[in-house]
Amino acid sequence: MLRIGYDAKRAFNNSSGLGNYSRAMIHILSEYYPNNEYILYTPKEQEKFARQFEDIANIRVQSPNFFWKTVPSLWRRYYLTKITAKKVDIFHGLSHELPIGIEKTNVKTIVTIHDLIAWRHPEYFKWIDSKIYRKKQKHACEIADVVIAISQQTKQDIIEILKVDPQKIRVVYQPCDTMFYKSVTEEGEKMCAEKYLLPERYILSVGTIETRKNLMTTLRAMQFIPEDICLVAIGRKTEYANTVAAEAKKMNLSGRLRFIDNADFSDFPAIYSGALAFVYPSFYEGFGIPILEAMNCGVPVITSNVTSLPEVGGKAALYIHPDDYKTLGEHINNILNDKKLRIEMIRAGRLQAAEFSEQKIADALWSIYREVCAN
Repeated sequence: MLRIGYDAKRAFNNSSGLGNYSRAMIHILSEYYPNNEYILYTPKEQEKFARQFEDIANIRVQSPNFFWKTVPSLWRRYYLTKITAKKVDIFHGLSHELPIGIEKTNVKTIVTIHDLIAWRHPEYFKWIDSKIYRKKQKHACEIADVVIAISQQTKQDIIEILKVDPQKIRVVYQPCDTMFYKSVTEEGEKMCAEKYLLPERYILSVGTIETRKNLMTTLRAMQFIPEDICLVAIGRKTEYANTVAAEAKKMNLSGRLRFIDNADFSDFPAIYSGALAFVYPSFYEGFGIPILEAMNCGVPVITSNVTSLPEVGGKAALYIHPDDYKTLGEHINNILNDKKLRIEMIRAGRLQAAEFSEQKIADALWSIYREVCAN
């Protein structure tokens, strides 16, 4: 039995992205390797996420006492070293960082690096945020016993930018939440359609509505597809959403654009399942989990031909350059009009998604844990 500690801040506080990744990884390990003890360290807890870890016998949660709650960032960044030194065999930083000084203890350390966007595209961040992210990532990669990259693309970025020895890096892909493996009933789709006032026919976009995710290209493609089809964009809105809305107004497409920024994650499978196609023309991704979510839900996928996205979509997706809205429009129309193509994309998508099964990911991660302990 191993005692494995996790920096679980994101698992208890983030509703998408790193939060979904952290929760999924913790759950599958506790399920497939139940003989270990999993300790989740978090400076605070949101009840809706904390409930997901209740009543799991091999998981326990540790938060700061009253004093450290006043400075939770210091507790997580510095004091965790003192806490974990006597309590765990392995400490796994699930989101880009490790506590200061942990390399001086006997605890084995692993860090997951999701992407190096702050290095490749600092323009997507505030100056100070970019500086902090880069400092944390560099430090974590330097001191970790093993660095986990969530794609081959991220591995190459880590080697090229951070100059990390390739022998120190392992690629472990990101799992989907198990709810995406289950079929959605017609009644379930209908209930979600009514709940969110979804159009009868729609193209779907999922992810934070920010420059990097590039919703603008999808909007511009809408001028080439039938007027009864709308674009539904689900995700937290940033200032970029206003830019997209303004462009929609100029193009007389406002009535065909629908933003939803408060969707319950548990409703995502039904929302995906009701879509005609899923479009993801991102400029840069460390992985691209919405692609797998869509494929598991039986939705044809069109995405960008850059960074990690072809690695995730494989031969099951259609690809465009992120700025090529005309080709995107052609691909959408082909999916709408060619029944044979649509059926084949759905079939291929389910097979591609199966390559990222929970069992495979749990086994890969467990192999790394055994490796670092043996060394």
